[in-house]
Amino acid sequence: YHNLPYLLKSKGTISGLRALITSYGIPDTILRISEFGGKDKINSNDWDLYQNNFNYAFNTNGNNFISSSFKLNNLFTQSFYNPSTVEFRFKSTETVPTNVSQSIFSVYSSSVLQSDLILEYTGSGLTSASYSGSTLDPNYQYATLKFIPDVNAGNSASIAFPFFNKDWWSVMVTSGSTSGYELTVANKIYNGNTGTSIGYYTSSIINDGTWSSSTDAFFTTSSTTTNKALSGSLQEIRYYNTILSKDSFKDYVMNPLSIEGNTINSSPNELAFRATLG
Repeated sequence: YHNLPYLLKSKGTISGLRALITSYGIPDTILRISEFGGKDKINSNDWDLYQNNFNYAFNTNGNNFISSSFKLNNLFTQSFYNPSTVEFRFKSTETVPTNVSQSIFSVYSSSVLQSDLILEYTGSGLTSASYSGSTLDPNYQYATLKFIPDVNAGNSASIAFPFFNKDWWSVMVTSGSTSGYELTVANKIYNGNTGTSIGYYTSSIINDGTWSSSTDAFFTTSSTTTNKALSGSLQEIRYYNTILSKDSFKDYVMNPLSIEGNTINSSPNELAFRATLG
């Protein structure tokens, strides 16, 4: 009954409808309000729709993995027919990180490991001091994501973010540019009344290795004897036959359903493989 005066005053408005739906305990993943009409003048990095979306994910449980061919269909014209962009989201489920490198994405050629993307945690940030009863260090959730294009050379593109905060992290690895390989990572955050925005975001470049001879790809499997499989979840694995732009990647970060390419309506010719996993 306390909501009746508010519902009367806000009748016909979005806030009134939302209050009515909430009073019945219906989540917005089942029944949501949609508005139509109008468009922002800015098209770059422009996110017009924000909504909660119920979805599933592929849970590795520490031993489940995904494998696929790393050769594209010949209809996707490209040198060597390997993807130029690999894109996916992952989330760690570990409460306290372990001091073991976890393999997220690996590329093989005839069962020989070529490239590896690992999540590395040193354990130095677990406590603020060595004495009994010391509190957690503010940076204990930070880990380093390393992409090693040539495991024999060992050089890597590295990014340090709080990957163990149980949030979804979007990853893009591109190959074939004059700069070599580029690792790009981002997440989105809720920003109060202004909705969501890009949170952590950065890139790292390394000019080493090649995918040209690679034939198979694996996700969340132990790539070496020292790297265990990721303990966490995966969503939306994509292979593109072109180097995806940063703007398209940011739209992917903000909207889980975005499958856009570099230009309008180009995704049917650029998105060569997609596994939703949810």
